[in-house]
Amino acid sequence: MSDAYGRGRKESVGRTLRYGMVSVLFLSAIIYAGLVIFSDPVALLFNRDRDPVLQEIAVKGIKLYFMAVPFTGCNIVLSSYFASMEKSGPAQMISLLRGMVLIIPVVYTMASLWKLSGVWLSFLVTEMLTLAAGFVLLKKNVI
Repeated sequence: MSDAYGRGRKESVGRTLRYGMVSVLFLSAIIYAGLVIFSDPVALLFNRDRDPVLQEIAVKGIKLYFMAVPFTGCNIVLSSYFASMEKSGPAQMISLLRGMVLIIPVVYTMASLWKLSGVWLSFLVTEMLTLAAGFVLLKKNVI
């Protein structure tokens, strides 16, 4: 993207952003499907004692937590887009929203409402809220 931006080829910048988003969504679908299908063996990798209660919690957690994969990927693509367009403010905003600003209150709120499932889903909600903010920033900063 930065190469196309530097050469003043705006249509290439937009096309590259779209390709990045489509690629992330395609790969995310494959990753999530694999994790859902193989959630039991993946959870066993971290359950050396084969505790059935831990296994049940982990399998459910994998399925809930990793629903965020497409949103995470899109946030990373958007952050990279802004960075390559010399828009460090929006790029940093996406990183801060994901890593600090939103996650703490979202985890606290969702855990109080839905216990452990809320904790697993808080990553998804944080990434979704960040992506919504990222699209607002994109609309305001379109090159």
